Amino acid sequence: MRYTCAGHPPPILKRASGSVQLLENDGAVLGVFPNWKYQNSLVQLAPGDRLLVFSDGITEACGADGKQLGEERLIHLLEELAGEPPSALNRRLLDSVKEPRRRTPRR
Repeated sequence: MRYTCAGHPPPILKRASGSVQLLENDGAVLGVFPNWKYQNSLVQLAPGDRLLVFSDGITEACGADGKQLGEERLIHLLEELAGEPPSALNRRLLDSVKEPRRRTPRR
């Protein structure tokens, strides 16, 4: 698979063997520099590997504890749910960053 990050966080590759790899790739944010030459990276995917592609909106989202999820906690969640279907990971990710809604009076 060829990829470039274009300013986004690196995708996380969870190998079927259990290892976790951040697919790092430097590059400017998409659209900021009109003549920027993006470099592609290449990774070989195998049956059973899982690829998590996300925006910084998920890693910067805060949970009920007021702390950002961050890459480290995201990787831990991915490892914890290794044998589960992708829908279970999606559910846990969303649950991890949900905060109780607070009503703020309109001004």
